[in-house]
Amino acid sequence: MRRLLSSSLAALILAAACATDAFAAAVVVSTSVLNGTRDAAGRKLVKTSNGDLYSVRVGTDAITGNQHLYLSRSNDQGSTWAQVSTSPIVHDRDAFDQVEASLAVDSADGLHLVWSGNCQGLSGCSDAGGAEAKVQYSSSPAGGTAWGKWRQIPANAYEGFEGEPQLVIDGNDVLHLVWTGQNSGTDYAIRYSSRSAQSASFWVAFSTAMGPGTSPNHYLTPSLTIDTTGMLHLVAYGNNAQIHYSSKAISASSWTGVTQDISGYAAIYDQREPVIAVDAANQLHVAWHGRDAGESD
Repeated sequence: MRRLLSSSLAALILAAACATDAFAAAVVVSTSVLNGTRDAAGRKLVKTSNGDLYSVRVGTDAITGNQHLYLSRSNDQGSTWAQVSTSPIVHDRDAFDQVEASLAVDSADGLHLVWSGNCQGLSGCSDAGGAEAKVQYSSSPAGGTAWGKWRQIPANAYEGFEGEPQLVIDGNDVLHLVWTGQNSGTDYAIRYSSRSAQSASFWVAFSTAMGPGTSPNHYLTPSLTIDTTGMLHLVAYGNNAQIHYSSKAISASSWTGVTQDISGYAAIYDQREPVIAVDAANQLHVAWHGRDAGESD
């Protein structure tokens, strides 16, 4: 069952539908890829200042079987779509999967993309963790036709799994990124890093936004948003299979203490895969998948 922490979110969705009497018929963006947008909750659709829409998705190569990222654009409000290039966004990664993409756009209409994937043996990749996936980043000027050299996001010394990235950009074009990172064994935490969209400097060393906590010592599937006052708001699935929340002012050096179990279901039923959004009045809305006494799954 999908739950809403705030009923206002349902009203916003209904108002958007009523403004045009009904949602428009679904449009096929591409039939040339197999996996679409199904992986992770990162934003896959953005709109630039001229109204163009860009969509990023995962596609499986018919020859190698590896998963790559592709970009499509619509200049007619989503009625029709064209693939920006027949080639994947990242060209030197044919032997490795690229999944769990998150796309964002800055004030100059530059596109910024993060994803999770293996890069073992490639220049710029830390190999200490072997074949474990890492979070990587690339950007493109307006148009999305050319992308910069991918870079690995600073990882933990343990060099375990790094994935499920979520990217947002504030009003000063500073990029804010959270993701799931492995500390050791089955110990996972939510990590945070940032950088200026226009700066030549790269991502700052990561800090821990959530975890590790008490057994089972993990936080997963983060979702991030930013309000008009410059506050970052984070939710994640965590200890005891509940939804947890934390926040941080952009100028602050650390995150607030984690609020445990915002769902209100304590440790009785599993609550998973949260998504957070903020409206024009800075009211937060959280949706997630979970169980209660009337639901068996």
